[in-house]
Amino acid sequence: ERTLVSIGDHCNLNEGVSLQSHSLEDGAFKCEPIDIGNGCNLMPGSFVHYGVDMQDRVVLEPDSFLMKGERPEEASVWQGNPAQKL
Repeated sequence: ERTLVSIGDHCNLNEGVSLQSHSLEDGAFKCEPIDIGNGCNLMPGSFVHYGVDMQDRVVLEPDSFLMKGERPEEASVWQGNPAQKL
């Protein structure tokens, strides 16, 4: 869904990163844009769900799952499943 994903300048999307701007929940298809700010670093195996709005310079640690609707603030680091701010 390239039309639903926006990636800023100087971002690093490592091996195995998944950006999923849709989901089937309770029989309903849902989709929302994913916005990734400038200078973000998505580590290997990280997963970003629909409706996420990452501000500039956010780091998503390896194998972390950023849940739908999250809004990580600028220069923050997130880790875990579901991902939480460190």
